[in-house]
Amino acid sequence: MTNKHKWVVIAYIFGQLIIPILITIGSSVISILYDEGLIDFDISQDLTMALAIAIGSLVTLLATVYLMKKDIQEDIGTRGWIKGKEIVIAVIGTFTLFIAQAISVYIETAFGITSNSENTQMITEMIKNYPALFLFPAIYAPILEEIIFRKFLMGGLKRRFGFWPAILVSSILFGAVHMELQHLLIYSSMGFVLGYLYHRTERIAVPILAHGIMNALVVVFQFVSM
Repeated sequence: MTNKHKWVVIAYIFGQLIIPILITIGSSVISILYDEGLIDFDISQDLTMALAIAIGSLVTLLATVYLMKKDIQEDIGTRGWIKGKEIVIAVIGTFTLFIAQAISVYIETAFGITSNSENTQMITEMIKNYPALFLFPAIYAPILEEIIFRKFLMGGLKRRFGFWPAILVSSILFGAVHMELQHLLIYSSMGFVLGYLYHRTERIAVPILAHGIMNALVVVFQFVSM
């Protein structure tokens, strides 16, 4: 692992774990001070979670893009920006993602797993209270996760071990980081589809676009069904 790769891992851990922990601790301290009458304001749990997600994701995204800028520039520089055919592939990939989720839900249901995704419900509730957070599932998360799991992780594993080990390992890890192991199959199947899109096109923008469209549609569907 090169120094650049080590720093990408450190940036991801710092932004997705350390920053949210620090913000949560800070919020708890403020609540204690408020209860003791030492300050006249408090921070709600929803606001704490919103700040943790927004700040943590933004820091991770900026750091990752900076560390991977040469790789990203090569992706754009050699073939230009995403083109019409690749946009069509991304749209088809979006529908494939929904099909993969539907099959995974069917399999989970057969094994008695019927609960909905807590992540999706939590994010939807936060967007309801803080609409600007719609940028997180629609833009931040797709860019960050595709750079990390497809370009960085899958790309590195593919060069060393080949396509199948790379896509399987990166897909399972992608599923695991969502912290809903009961839905590991759903998230991993999504990772597999996104990984195949990247492998097939060799353009990171394609899985980013497919991921972003899917996330945006899921949030909209959640609001419609509320």
